[in-house]
Amino acid sequence: MKIIITENQYRFLRRQSEMKDKIDAILDSLADQNDLRGVGLTNLLLIVSDTVGRDIADKTNLTDDDYITFRNQMIQYIRTNFYEDIKDFLESKQ
Repeated sequence: MKIIITENQYRFLRRQSEMKDKIDAILDSLADQNDLRGVGLTNLLLIVSDTVGRDIADKTNLTDDDYITFRNQMIQYIRTNFYEDIKDFLESKQ
C-alpha cells in the first residue's frame, strides 16, 4: 500500500522540527518566568499555537489569502499534533 503525501501535508511535515523547537522555547520561557500559575491548558494551547503558527507563517513568501490559510492551518496542526506535549509540560509544572 502506498501512502501519498500531498504538498500541503509536506509543508507541515518538513517544519515539524522547527515547530517543536519553537514550542519548547516558548514553554521553557514561560516556566522560567513562572507565568504558568493560573494558566489553563486551553489558554496555554492557544498562546503557544498562535505564536508559533504566526512566526512560521511570517517566514514564508505567501501573501494575502494564502498566508492566512497557511497560518490558520499551521495553528490547527500545532493544536492537534502537539496537544499531548503541551499538556504533559503543563502538568509537570503544576
